[in-house]
Amino acid sequence: MRGGMVVVSPCSIQGVFLGCEFGVAALYVWAVGLLAAGQSSTMTGTYAGQYAMEGFLNLRWKQWQRLLVTRSIAILPTLLVTFFEGIENLTEMNDLLNVLMSVQLPFAVIPLLTFTNSKPIMGMFANSIPSKVISMVISLMVIGVNFFFVAIFFKARLVNHLVAHISVAIIFTLYVSFIFYLAYFAIRRDPHCRRHKPPQEAIALETCASVTADDKKLVNNMEVEILYQSGCDNPALNDEDILSLPQRA
Repeated sequence: MRGGMVVVSPCSIQGVFLGCEFGVAALYVWAVGLLAAGQSSTMTGTYAGQYAMEGFLNLRWKQWQRLLVTRSIAILPTLLVTFFEGIENLTEMNDLLNVLMSVQLPFAVIPLLTFTNSKPIMGMFANSIPSKVISMVISLMVIGVNFFFVAIFFKARLVNHLVAHISVAIIFTLYVSFIFYLAYFAIRRDPHCRRHKPPQEAIALETCASVTADDKKLVNNMEVEILYQSGCDNPALNDEDILSLPQRA
């Protein structure tokens, strides 16, 4: 704000403004921070692409091939916009990317909180009650602030037409409804506690299958301790199931 007026400056001249106001050192601090933010974003995207390709798609590529593909996907749109439209349009594209990430934020934060709060998944590393409350409050604040800026972005660029307003209202209603459904599903139940056997049960099966019939008393004690370690109310196995497993000679 200068002279009582709010001035919105593009990213390309913000460093120059800081240098003029606070000295040349501020210009270099801004440049280093901007470079670090870009590297952090690129590394995050690279790792995400690596895990998606290796885990979901089962693609085993060499490291240099993976880096080449993921970084090319990340930088090629920027180079194309710069080459065909000019560097002055990068600010508009940056704003659009920020809006896109803001829209996607709830679909990353809500599942993350659900998994980190789950004892069957995290075990002893699950969030405590104070951590749950603090993380949920901070997440709601961040999501709310992002919604506010998304609304400002669309309000400034939305065409003053009834059909456009109705379309945005319908899309926004569906979007918010899905977020509430996601939050309700996360709070309503823990799907891993009842539908999936926790890793401790697999350990119990392997342990019980590796002992002889003379060790039934030891097996009985071990399976009770291991199965109830996960915190599930209804463990999938009981004493009869464990002892009826084929014994290893």
